[in-house]
Amino acid sequence: NITLRASKDDTCDVKAVIRAEAKTADKAKDMVEQVGMNIDSSDKRYYLKPVKAGDDKWNNLSVNFTIAVPTGVRPDIKTNLGSIEIYGLKGHIKALTNLGSVKAVNTTGNVNLATDLGKIKFTAPKDMTAGNVVLYSKMGDVDLIAPEGLSATIQAETKMGSITSDLPLNINKTDMFKRKAEGTLGSGGASIHLTTDMGSIKISNKPPKSPEPKNDPEPMIPGDAIRNNADKLDTQLIQLEATAKKTGASLYFIKHEQEGERFLLKRFETMTTPLSPGSVLDIKSKDGNVTVQGSDTDQCSVTSTFAIETPSMDQTKDLSKKISLETTPGNKKLTLKTVGPLRTPSNHTYYVNLNVTVPRNTTVTLHKEDGDIRISNLEGQIQINSEDGNVTCENVTGDTRLTSEDGDITYKNITGNARITSEDGNVSIKASHLTQLNVKKEDGNIHCDEISGDCDVSIEDGNVTVSFAEDMATNGTCIVRGEDGNVKITGGKFAKCQVNRDSGKIDCDNVSGTFDLKLQEGQAVVNYANDVPESCSVNVRLEEGSINLSAPGRMFPADAPSAAKKRGEGAEWKTTASTPGGGTRTVTLRVDEGSVKVEKR
Repeated sequence: NITLRASKDDTCDVKAVIRAEAKTADKAKDMVEQVGMNIDSSDKRYYLKPVKAGDDKWNNLSVNFTIAVPTGVRPDIKTNLGSIEIYGLKGHIKALTNLGSVKAVNTTGNVNLATDLGKIKFTAPKDMTAGNVVLYSKMGDVDLIAPEGLSATIQAETKMGSITSDLPLNINKTDMFKRKAEGTLGSGGASIHLTTDMGSIKISNKPPKSPEPKNDPEPMIPGDAIRNNADKLDTQLIQLEATAKKTGASLYFIKHEQEGERFLLKRFETMTTPLSPGSVLDIKSKDGNVTVQGSDTDQCSVTSTFAIETPSMDQTKDLSKKISLETTPGNKKLTLKTVGPLRTPSNHTYYVNLNVTVPRNTTVTLHKEDGDIRISNLEGQIQINSEDGNVTCENVTGDTRLTSEDGDITYKNITGNARITSEDGNVSIKASHLTQLNVKKEDGNIHCDEISGDCDVSIEDGNVTVSFAEDMATNGTCIVRGEDGNVKITGGKFAKCQVNRDSGKIDCDNVSGTFDLKLQEGQAVVNYANDVPESCSVNVRLEEGSINLSAPGRMFPADAPSAAKKRGEGAEWKTTASTPGGGTRTVTLRVDEGSVKVEKR
């Protein structure tokens, strides 16, 4: 950890504490004595970095700094694993940690605070009227505490998370996950920008509870080891590091919480391994969310969140040791598998969330039980088997195959063949160029907006809405089968449009081509487009209900009847017209019990 604060004079005061953990005090002392300081200073620069023999092996070693710097010094602070705290500084300040929190109190000027995994908390001073403050967390919350009288322009953005504010800011939801907020306080002299990729942003006007660090670390006496924990090898941190090493991952962060009579442990790990474009990623997961996104990279990066909850902390720790992520590389293939105990008591729960980044040209196969799935920005085949949870696929070029029991399914901007088999839940497909769409469902609604390609839908109970894009190729096919529910088809020029339902309403609007509609009970409405092909047919058959057809007059022969012929309790309307090009247009409308109405435009 690194703590910075303003000094009382023009001197820079550095205090360091080197800590080591080992089985014996002698071993800990030996580890500490290997640590030195790399100091590269000049009249304008003071550089300090802990170093040791075998610089990459810092297991069970840490160096904490408390530094007092004069006003005007420009701190540039970095730590891989640890937190950073800054108090009462002014000027150009930059602080970065890969894993840990960053806190700045009563600090002003051009301030840049960032963390890959951790929380950022910034308390603006009362007299702040200028400066540029940038706060960024890749995975973690960002908090801004604004005192009364703050003059600043504030912008906040989350890619996946909420934004709350005690200040008068405009907060907008830009899509399913993203949030943005902005506003100007006072004259807007300072600029404050808050960003988190995955986390929440909170803006408040409450003063911090502890504006200054409570205690300085004890100064390091050269050659003396910190022995407090020398004989406690089986600490929680070391145990979890050992688990992480077995899976080839790096331990990021551990967090404990108590919620009533339940104890929650959260563990964050990261793993990176080479994965060339064109490879296969195979994921096998039980409970938890999975996100896979393509990027311009030649490796696979995985951030795992393990959450374990039991009635006691000891049970939570024990269960945590049994849960891991296994990685198995192969020839142009990488397998990720979450591993846990075969059986757990009913009052023990856990889940593992995976956030995976791979090359864009990657084939993904995913098998999981519970949790949401999100796939984006990929060029490759996608195959998903999911039991419960929502599935979202966006910006994918390649064939997709999805099998799901429960949960909503959302496709957006998909190119290729798509096959969806689902029991319960809604299906939504938007702005997709599909060569062939096959959907087989039991219950739920299907909504397709601005799609192109052939469509084959089978659904027992639920509504079907299909809107075809204006640039859809002619002579396509659209087939809808099922029992109960409404069907609406908008646009499209079909070689065959076939709908066969038990009950409901069939509504075809601004359509052209050949139609074969069958309905036992309900209403069929066809609004034929002005574009009438040389050859086509409209065949509508109902047992009970009504049929309405509206079509251009040139679709019918000159002597077409003006009204349907009565047939008992039903009606029938039939015409056949020959075209100059040798084509034939036929219309057959029949209902056993009900009415038929034709409008010749």
